[in-house]
Amino acid sequence: MLWISTFIAVERVKNEAGIHKINVQVQGQHVAGSPYQVTVKDHSKGGPEKVLVYGPGLHEAVANEKAKFEIWTAQAGGGKLAITVEGPSKPDINYVDRKDGSSSVSYVVTEPGQYEVGVKFDEEHVPGSPFNVNATGIGTGPTFPRVQILRGKSEPSKVKTSGNGVISGKVGEECLFKVNCSGAGSNMLVVGIVGPVGPCEDIFVTHNDNRCYNVKYVPKETGEFTVIVKWGEENVPGSPFKVQIS
Repeated sequence: MLWISTFIAVERVKNEAGIHKINVQVQGQHVAGSPYQVTVKDHSKGGPEKVLVYGPGLHEAVANEKAKFEIWTAQAGGGKLAITVEGPSKPDINYVDRKDGSSSVSYVVTEPGQYEVGVKFDEEHVPGSPFNVNATGIGTGPTFPRVQILRGKSEPSKVKTSGNGVISGKVGEECLFKVNCSGAGSNMLVVGIVGPVGPCEDIFVTHNDNRCYNVKYVPKETGEFTVIVKWGEENVPGSPFKVQIS
């Protein structure tokens, strides 16, 4: 009876950033392609997992109207950002870098349907990406008269934010703050929170009367958190807030 023993040797990649080799051998002989060359990236001080993406344009859109979302890369370090929108139509994408670690993205789809928005940092998807977007409205087939909806003047500078949740907090405990937009005109409140490891996933915003909001989040690690509060596309006074979590 012939007994065949197969041995596979794998050389572990060092826990260091850079280019490394992996040797794969069978019975002392390299398999085809071995040694393999791999690139190990150092994400200890940044990386795609520390990119925060938020905004209505990641979930819904209306045909022939701008869909918008925000990207926060201040804690991700240096890297290449790539944005894609795929679906029934080919939209134009507008990207604005504010040079402060934040950027704004808008796109316009011309047909309703299901779209996929992808955000990559250094060729890797950021948390939550790809995002599924449901686009409603009327496509560019037949033309119909458009109705413009007039809104009151938006004044982000008149938004008032208060509470310990924009100052300090403790791990595992609720952090609360209030946002008073009653004197800021008509617009949409946008809240984003990112910690030392990545975006805070559990954020709860409750709308009270007269454009007043309660915001609650639960940090899961210690360190400095960044709380972003916007009224429409502009930061409110004090935002982004630096919050120390102990």
